[in-house]
Amino acid sequence: MKKNDAAKKLLAIYNSYECRKIKLATMLKKMYRDGDLWRVYGFAHDYTI
Repeated sequence: MKKNDAAKKLLAIYNSYECRKIKLATMLKKMYRDGDLWRVYGFAHDYTI
């Protein structure tokens, strides 16, 4: 999965769970690749897609 597609999917999940909403550009900065998965660490949870 490309980074932009993963960022859009993770952004919807991230903003629904976290108290502080972020923009797509911020999500792209926070994301990193872990094997075949894209990961983001939030304040409350870790998100993987």
